[in-house]
Amino acid sequence: MKPEETVSVRVTHRFAASAERVFDAWLDPSKVCKFLFATATGQIVRADIDARVGGRFTIVDRRNGEDVEHVGTYVAIERPRRLVFDLSVPKYSSDESRVEIEIQPLAHGCELTLVQHMPGRYADVKGRSQDGWRRILGMLEEIVPAAEPSCGAGLAQHATVPTKIAPMFAALATLGFVVLVAMRVIVPVVRTDDPRSPVSALAHLPTDMRQGRVLNDYSFSGYLIWTGIKVFIDSRADFYGDNSVKNYAAIAAGDRDALAESLSHSRARWTIFATGTVMAKLMDGMPEWRRVYIDKLAVIHVHD
Repeated sequence: MKPEETVSVRVTHRFAASAERVFDAWLDPSKVCKFLFATATGQIVRADIDARVGGRFTIVDRRNGEDVEHVGTYVAIERPRRLVFDLSVPKYSSDESRVEIEIQPLAHGCELTLVQHMPGRYADVKGRSQDGWRRILGMLEEIVPAAEPSCGAGLAQHATVPTKIAPMFAALATLGFVVLVAMRVIVPVVRTDDPRSPVSALAHLPTDMRQGRVLNDYSFSGYLIWTGIKVFIDSRADFYGDNSVKNYAAIAAGDRDALAESLSHSRARWTIFATGTVMAKLMDGMPEWRRVYIDKLAVIHVHD
């Protein structure tokens, strides 16, 4: 019998954190529970990790009273550059996929490349799996910030870097995610407005603006990344550089010139800031900008 062909998914993500911190998160049960295999409707009730070549892992997600096991075997563990494991979700399929993670240390932070090899019959959902892995890496970024964040006092006062990430449906981007998609048994995520998730505001953003550059409120960065929007700034302070961080801190303190400079330099087409903040009020007075939406959480302005 001819072996079944495979399809591969590849994603790359840059982190402000060191290669060691990013690598270690994949083998730390307390961190794995926050970014890998978690769902919006359930909770991780068990995470057993035997971090050695040939060792097994079992991560159990309980959803609506039903336990779903994600199991696998470590094929290679080469800290801090390489991690390889086989993965399956027995409840839905006996199929396995191989996940290969390569981490390249950089002068500031690191770059992670993840490749998932899965049976060729899942080719139709390759794009969905790729999007899921991107979101997983976005959540991982939130729980492994740089060891020495360079936020200035103004920025630190304006927004505290999140220390806990609410479990999100997007974490199901492994073979289990693919199988669930194929079987149409996915429980869709329902996000609602909260201080870090301006769901209603983003829903009112003009469609033609969504792919345009944004100048965003620091506190909304996680949700924007989760929806696939490239942000102006987030918790990776070192990644953006001191000038960007200082400029954002100046904007948060009410510096109109700093705001104008950022709008021009970033070539932003729209902005989203928390309602009632100095930044949101400054935008109301910026020439060639108009407010298109406001609610109790967020204000959106677009460039004419």
